[in-house]
Amino acid sequence: MDWLYHILYGALSGLADILPVSAPAHQQLFNAMIPDDTISPLTRLMVHMAMFGALYYTCHNQLIRIARAVKLARIPKRRRKRPLDTKSLMELQMLKTMAIPVIIGFIFYSKATAFVNTLMVMSVMLLINGLILYIPQYLPGSNKDARSMTPVDSFLMGLGGGLAVLPGLSAIGVTTSIGSVRGGEKSFNFQIALAMNMGVMMGVILMDIIGMFATGMDVDGFMGFLCSCVAAAAAFGGCMLGIRLMKKLAQKAGFGIFAYYCWGAALFSFILYLTT
Repeated sequence: MDWLYHILYGALSGLADILPVSAPAHQQLFNAMIPDDTISPLTRLMVHMAMFGALYYTCHNQLIRIARAVKLARIPKRRRKRPLDTKSLMELQMLKTMAIPVIIGFIFYSKATAFVNTLMVMSVMLLINGLILYIPQYLPGSNKDARSMTPVDSFLMGLGGGLAVLPGLSAIGVTTSIGSVRGGEKSFNFQIALAMNMGVMMGVILMDIIGMFATGMDVDGFMGFLCSCVAAAAAFGGCMLGIRLMKKLAQKAGFGIFAYYCWGAALFSFILYLTT
């Protein structure tokens, strides 16, 4: 059962982190339905590292393109052999601006997680997350990318990462929805949200490491380590599956369909709260 529990935990964490349904909320629901203490701090750390690995693998080409654009921009204009990649430079500027609310969110991480410590509050957060996902489908679409997004747009999109410290709100979901409201093209919103989520995941990993040092470095023996590896592999697979699905939806219907799922999860968590 430990193996199955870790596989389910990892796969659910990876998939829910990319789908706009809040991975922390689903982790809490999973633990509430199957009360068990087998998820160690090491397992959480390795799951989050695997999710970061999936994000990096997906954003690798984008990051290389940005790095090359920055390197070219440092060369004097008269010595450049090709024109500047202004789109990549503007994406970097967007990510820098988006990092501001993300960092602010992690400053209040402990207070935020203490606030959302019941299924009741989490159900309200899931309800709000569904509303955020639902609203953009009634607004006119646009095709703006980094070259036409303003610093205000970037800061507001970064709020998605900052608010993701609250279980029930999705970093990907809030960021892409705000991007749509501000006129961003859906595929671009999702891609920039993935890059931003790498920063969010780095903050989560840092919190995991701090927590491990605070509670001890117990890895529950060799079998516990193997279970953590299995959970990490499942998280990587779930994350990659979620990315593929979200890319297809970004090109077609959008993400409004997940609003209904969030409302169902909110109702489920509220019922679970009443019965526990």
